[in-house]
Amino acid sequence: MGKFFTKIFTLILVVLVIYNCWQITLLKREVASLKRDIAAMNTLVATKKPSESILEDVRSYLENAKKLILKGEYKKADSELQNSINELEKARRDAGKSSTKVIESMQNKVKEAADNLQELINKIKGDVKDKPGGK
Repeated sequence: MGKFFTKIFTLILVVLVIYNCWQITLLKREVASLKRDIAAMNTLVATKKPSESILEDVRSYLENAKKLILKGEYKKADSELQNSINELEKARRDAGKSSTKVIESMQNKVKEAADNLQELINKIKGDVKDKPGGK
């Protein structure tokens, strides 16, 4: 009877060793797959424009818009504001979920500024028409 339990015990140990080897093989495959995914993500991130650069572009558009407003060139300023809105839209599409809300907030503020500028342009046009000699 002792030999029977020894053989059963040995058989169970062999089955466990085989099962462990199979699990190790599966884990190795999964690790290799994850490494490929990480390499692909790193490549994708390297090809995208960094968010700091996008924000610099937006800042530049906004500064240009401010200068143009001070000069009285409202249509050009509106164009610069639209460019900054477009850049923010690109950044929002490319950003992760955590950054999306911040970018949307910035985009809403720039849109609000563009709307205010458009109202100012319309008001100026209305004031010019109301003055004597206006068109």
